[in-house]
Amino acid sequence: MPLPTKVSDATRRLNPGIFSPDGLGPRPVMEYRDASQPLESDRAKANDSGKFFVRVVSYRVNLLDEDNLCEKFHVDCLRYAGLIPSDAPDRCRIVTTQEKVAHKREERTEISVDLIPSK
Repeated sequence: MPLPTKVSDATRRLNPGIFSPDGLGPRPVMEYRDASQPLESDRAKANDSGKFFVRVVSYRVNLLDEDNLCEKFHVDCLRYAGLIPSDAPDRCRIVTTQEKVAHKREERTEISVDLIPSK
């Protein structure tokens, strides 16, 4: 949806930090993040014992090459959300697969996380 060419005075008054003084629309907001640091500190329970089994299944009309199924972003999101404490090989087993579907509307990615208790 395109941005309006003119913004009402009421909207500018309610959002003074967003809109430019000439009222022509929103100003770009520059964000800075140090790429060497995680987005947020780990919030997973420290006393989780066992290993996590993460399965990422991609349902696609056109199957991809195995090296193009980027599960890294999904697993990192699980870690940042605190659902798994670490994606280190001694704490997490990650399996990525894909299955063919007939129609575009059936495309999806399913992620399951299971805890394998330690013996």
